[in-house]
Amino acid sequence: MFSKRVRRILDPKSIRFRLTGLFILTLAVTLGLFSSILYQVFVNNQQRDFDTALYNYAVDVSGGITLGLFGRIEVDSDLSSSEGKIFPFSIGNALLQVRGVDGAVLARSRSLGNHVIPLSDNDRNEAMREGFVLGDVDGKQISKSPYLLSRYRTITASVHRPLGRDFLIQVAVSKVAMEK
Repeated sequence: MFSKRVRRILDPKSIRFRLTGLFILTLAVTLGLFSSILYQVFVNNQQRDFDTALYNYAVDVSGGITLGLFGRIEVDSDLSSSEGKIFPFSIGNALLQVRGVDGAVLARSRSLGNHVIPLSDNDRNEAMREGFVLGDVDGKQISKSPYLLSRYRTITASVHRPLGRDFLIQVAVSKVAMEK
């Protein structure tokens, strides 16, 4: 008696079996779509938060850059201590570069060494026009060193100072923490 009832329910020709299959298929498709949309929203929010933190760090750095007595660019050493600030990247591993408005490298951080963060003419022009531009750079574009082989998120921001001493600041931070 029990086996007859089970056979009747599991019979592929029965309406119960077909409705159950349709219900499972509808549920699976709905769950899959919802999960993929939720994942995309999460990734976009993470990227936006990371970019906002990078922009805030670039603003802090640009506020700490001064011209020395003989026109040398000096960076405030207190920038590495982010008093009470939480960033989604390691500040000690941030690469910093200062360029003139013509694109010539004026100064760079010790962690960057003799390497250069790439800057296209389009990015330079957009940074001068819009105030900043965000981008992604592969570590191989900066250096062949295994130390810089991860992917980097970069910001190029224009800094306007009195007496026409404008410059561009570039900050590159590893995306490893964001991608995990």
